[in-house]
Amino acid sequence: MPPDPPPEVSKNELPDPNVGRLLPDSVRVARRSLVAVCGVCLAWSTAQFAIANPRIDVAGIAVDLKDTSIPLLLGILLVYLTVRWGFEFAMMPRHVRRWPLARLDFRMVLVVARFSLLAITAGALDRSLWTVVRIVVALGLLAVVSAVLSVVLMFVTMPVRMRARSRANRNSAANAVFEAFLWLAYLRYA
Repeated sequence: MPPDPPPEVSKNELPDPNVGRLLPDSVRVARRSLVAVCGVCLAWSTAQFAIANPRIDVAGIAVDLKDTSIPLLLGILLVYLTVRWGFEFAMMPRHVRRWPLARLDFRMVLVVARFSLLAITAGALDRSLWTVVRIVVALGLLAVVSAVLSVVLMFVTMPVRMRARSRANRNSAANAVFEAFLWLAYLRYA
């Protein structure tokens, strides 16, 4: 008689920490819509194709898009869906929002949405090398301004933290600098 096979889950094994961490359907639908529009925006900005008859006729209601800017409409739709998806993510239960895989998914889709918005904006302006150079220079200037603003905000919040620590009889400049840096990060990214 053959020996009994080992149990599928041993009794000493810890329970799965991902049980109950399922993304709700509303978040999945919002993410799917956002990624689809991101794909359309990227396709539009790279191909620069033209629609021969920009008219939508649904249930007897006709919408004529002949004099509209398609990249502007796509950009507005992209911003709306990004905000909607962000709200849906924020309304999830806390234990699901703090799940590392959910956070990674949030960051990845946010990067795709930002890149799509950048591509549709650059595609709407002009398709030339100078446009790419201008956008890269603008992003570099934005990074420099952001770094300078970070340092300035840290020097603004550090004296406040030093005063609060001295009132609590905990005088430490290193801790005040660390707290100022954390408050800066919180104020900047919250």
